[in-house]
Amino acid sequence: QINLENGKIFTVKALRNSDEDFYIQSVSYDGETYSKSYITFDMIANGGALVIELGSEPNKQWGLAPEDRPSQQITDFPITPVPCFEAESKTFEKTLTVGVTDLSGNANIKVIQNGEGIHYSGPIVINKTTEFTATASVNGLVSFPETAEYLLIPANRKVTINTPYSEQYTAGGDVALINTIRGGKEFRTGNWQGYYNTDMDVVVDLGEVQQIHSIGVGFLQDEKSWIFMPASVHFQVSVDGTTFQEAGSIQNPISPKESGGIIHDFVTGPLNVKARFIHVTAKSQGLCPDWHVGAGNPGWIFADEIWTK
Repeated sequence: QINLENGKIFTVKALRNSDEDFYIQSVSYDGETYSKSYITFDMIANGGALVIELGSEPNKQWGLAPEDRPSQQITDFPITPVPCFEAESKTFEKTLTVGVTDLSGNANIKVIQNGEGIHYSGPIVINKTTEFTATASVNGLVSFPETAEYLLIPANRKVTINTPYSEQYTAGGDVALINTIRGGKEFRTGNWQGYYNTDMDVVVDLGEVQQIHSIGVGFLQDEKSWIFMPASVHFQVSVDGTTFQEAGSIQNPISPKESGGIIHDFVTGPLNVKARFIHVTAKSQGLCPDWHVGAGNPGWIFADEIWTK
């Protein structure tokens, strides 16, 4: 029994013939049949008597109808869902097909391509770096804008991975190291390639011999996640992929005790060489330091993007 401040009383009474009667057979509220399997706030606030008849066997028909069940379904849309871009990849070498999906099923889609509004009637084929912004509107209610950028990258470039990266942090595969998309300070975004308990050893094939003035590669440190800068990074170059010459070796300047997400680029000094192949070796710091919570356990190297100028 609930005695309410408004003077009304709400009572619940269970009718049973024995201690074995656990199952609801029927319910009445203020003398009338009540088929729903839930009660409302108003029922309590208005007072009344809820009588539950119990039995030893379940009444599988009671409360079964959809309208008699409690529902958490949202039947209206206070907002219009944002549209979704669909493409095979964020980068491409020649052309890429980009589609826009309407999640509500009946929205009017508006698309802006590289700053200009276009009529969208189906997937778009692009052949250069392109930025899209799309909105969806239903009955005059416009969604938040959704933006996506697709990058044209140099064709015929390849990466050979000599030390395997973790399957947990692939950043999308081998090409992640040359896809021109830089990772941010948060390693969980999926743009960083992780190497656990090993050095990083990769060879980039530029596709053709080029004049090279500098080489760089980016790394991330997040010591609380056992991710540290490499102890050093070594660069070599080659015209034929067989005979390599030295292009620079750089020691890590970042203290392993520096906390937070830290990005540091290891970049060679000025070069003046012709090469097609770039060999990059990043030496792991090995086990986590003695002062670290993970002391004695292997650490990580997180790399993203190798470039030449």
